Amino acid sequence: MSKTESQIEKFLSKASTVLATQQGLDAGLHLMAYSSPLVAAAMLKIVQKRAQHGVKSPTLINSAAGVVRAGTAVGEARTIMRAFGLVPMIDWLLKLHPRPLDALLSLIRRPLQALNLGDARVFSTYRVLLLIVFYVGEHLSWLGNKGVLPLAPETIGRVATISIRSWAIDVFLTAVKLLTQYSSLRARKAELKRLRATGGGDKEKIAEKAQALQQEYKTWQTQAAVTFGWLPLTWQWSSGGALWTNPLITSVIGLYVGCAKVNAAWNK
Repeated sequence: MSKTESQIEKFLSKASTVLATQQGLDAGLHLMAYSSPLVAAAMLKIVQKRAQHGVKSPTLINSAAGVVRAGTAVGEARTIMRAFGLVPMIDWLLKLHPRPLDALLSLIRRPLQALNLGDARVFSTYRVLLLIVFYVGEHLSWLGNKGVLPLAPETIGRVATISIRSWAIDVFLTAVKLLTQYSSLRARKAELKRLRATGGGDKEKIAEKAQALQQEYKTWQTQAAVTFGWLPLTWQWSSGGALWTNPLITSVIGLYVGCAKVNAAWNK
């Protein structure tokens, strides 16, 4: 077996392993969904160029429309994949607060404690509650659009807006946390540089800390790439399209997020 064949075999083996996971499959479908408008736009551009030379391209036009329909179907498939996304959120909440009633009473007695976002438990509680609202809203709006629930279009729209805004707030909070973590990582890196420059401390321990810091920074990069990609998209959707009007901008940013998600799944 040649070196090239060996590399291809390793790649395919890794790809099949990644795509067999929910994270990897979702990342792959994400790429397909957000790349389809760009592919269709490129095809229509070719049609336009041909038309300038008097050449008609009905087949290419139909194919472009098919690409868009396929992308829409893939997007809906991702929504269906999240049908049970509420279950891990509830599990997460119960792990944070094994005794929900006690947690509620504690909140009533000490309401200011709930504002302490510096507390990891409080921060995680906000996140999981926001994501629960997101999933409930997404499920209700999807069922309403399918006619399973007798919801008026206006009601579906309001539910969808609440859902996406909850997600947008979660993304924003996560972005703020990542910025705080980055400041901490930089401070630790500067301290390690100082210790190396002055020769202070145990060299072996410094090397171990440097290796751990490097791994933490890689994890941070992976999370930041996805989160800061979602930031403009969730703001765009939750604001009713206030940031831009060209749908291809959404596709480009969504494609970037998809690449970041594939990278995260690949290197997990």
